[in-house]
Amino acid sequence: MKRSLLVLTAGLFGLAPICASAQSFNLVCKGEQIRVVSDQPAVQSRFVATFRVDLDRGQFCREPCEGISKLAAVDANTITLVNEDDVQGKYMIISGSVRVNRLTAAYSEDIDAHSGLAHIITGRRGKCEQKPFGGFPTPKF
Repeated sequence: MKRSLLVLTAGLFGLAPICASAQSFNLVCKGEQIRVVSDQPAVQSRFVATFRVDLDRGQFCREPCEGISKLAAVDANTITLVNEDDVQGKYMIISGSVRVNRLTAAYSEDIDAHSGLAHIITGRRGKCEQKPFGGFPTPKF
């Protein structure tokens, strides 16, 4: 009853309710990144990526959350945020996947982007930590 009242009250004021569900959470993922551009030497660095995930709605966004995307797949072991093959971008063809192991918190991201001028390969490996759900941006219109 209290939860329904909270959601109703939030709706009356035009606010998007933030559910305290275990199915809605932020994932803060940190680790090592390796990037290779064409025939240049590989560059290694650290990365931090934050995702807002709602398993009930099957949606996520990557901060700064300029758009909400559909989760590629979810099962007992893995949350697959992205799994795309040869998507035509504005200047490049991009393939990639972003996955989080639900049992070990292991994070993996592999991106392969190429055009006639360059070939960029990015690999990220790390661990994710679950944080409270930050909510999705509210549409302006």
